[in-house]
Amino acid sequence: MHTAVAVPARIEVAKLLRGRPADPTALAALIAASHSDRSWAVRRRGVRALGYWISDSSRASSSIAQAVAKALLDATHDNDSRIRSN
Repeated sequence: MHTAVAVPARIEVAKLLRGRPADPTALAALIAASHSDRSWAVRRRGVRALGYWISDSSRASSSIAQAVAKALLDATHDNDSRIRSN
């Protein structure tokens, strides 16, 4: 997600990308947003979307699931506590 776009729009994009679990580009964008977006709200939305994605047990054994799990674990170290509280 491009950071020049307004925060509400980036949050909406993260919501929409959550609905595309089979799209590796969408998943990569969510992973990137979850730890590198400058807005805490976008990072939090990215983490929530990743949590939704990994909650599907049919995806648990995939290599992509490992990347998602790492992104979620990384989010627990975010300096902003609003990212860690869900």
